[in-house]
Amino acid sequence: MKETTYRTIMVAGLYIGLILFIFAIIALAKNVEEIKTDPIIYGMENHQFSSCTCYDTQGRFTEIFLDEFKINNTFG
Repeated sequence: MKETTYRTIMVAGLYIGLILFIFAIIALAKNVEEIKTDPIIYGMENHQFSSCTCYDTQGRFTEIFLDEFKINNTFG
């Protein structure tokens, strides 16, 4: 393979890599709200669940009601 062909392929690969890196940063920035919030609450909002029952290892449970959670945990 000629050196010019090799360099062209390497430069093209570099540009593709940079573009993919930028897309990854944009995708991460769009999901910052998901990263900052509680995953259970985010999932309940995303899938439109109004309540959830969670169990611990001893079998005790707690119920989370999304409307009550939003009222009690307003930020700012």
